[in-house]
Amino acid sequence: MPTLDEIAATFLSLRWHHAAGVAAWEQCAGAADFLADCLAWRGDIPVSMLDLCSTIFNELIENAYLHGGEGEVDVCVGRLDRDVVCVVTNAVAADVDGLWTRLEQAIEVPTGDSLVSRVMRNRMADMDQAGLGFLTLRIDHGVRLGFRITNDGPRERHVLSTIARVETRER
Repeated sequence: MPTLDEIAATFLSLRWHHAAGVAAWEQCAGAADFLADCLAWRGDIPVSMLDLCSTIFNELIENAYLHGGEGEVDVCVGRLDRDVVCVVTNAVAADVDGLWTRLEQAIEVPTGDSLVSRVMRNRMADMDQAGLGFLTLRIDHGVRLGFRITNDGPRERHVLSTIARVETRER
């Protein structure tokens, strides 16, 4: 079993500064594509998984921008056993309880009417998205998601860590 330091040494990391309220969606997609290309180039993922990995990375990075406060956005991707892993860490805006509720709802797998109800409710609330990104990753691609919100005491801010794992496979 490799040590945490050995695992970390094989992962790729990016960090950039995010200004609160600024959502640079092109940066999200560009970073996601770059990281997926690097993993494929290193042989960590089969080329057939490029699009899926880019989509996963993009969804997590966009989530950091959507819910983030001002500060650094850290993205770390790599291979752990048979899984591709992506961890995105960022400062979050003030309403931590509301964010936690939205994150729980984002990964809850609704059925039939409740799925349609969620999409319609989000659309009627003038949300930019229907809230289906994480749900689609889970249902269509078998991505496992996890979230952690911690308090960064010295800076008196909260930090969100989002992790996604998907098994590598040829398609």
